[in-house]
Amino acid sequence: MFGETAVFTSKPRSATVVAVEPVAVKVVTRDSLERELDRNPWMGAFVRAVAERFREADDKLSSRR
Repeated sequence: MFGETAVFTSKPRSATVVAVEPVAVKVVTRDSLERELDRNPWMGAFVRAVAERFREADDKLSSRR
């Protein structure tokens, strides 16, 4: 999975992904992901908080480079 942090934090982010073997790609839209997380508000809040903490940690590491 990639791109989820941008969806959860509503902030732009870029990443490079390279497949080492053939893959099938499934695009999950922001709307469908939000709809699933809204079905369980507690889990949705938890996942969004974890994503935000990951983004903050990533920003700190990026600023040190």
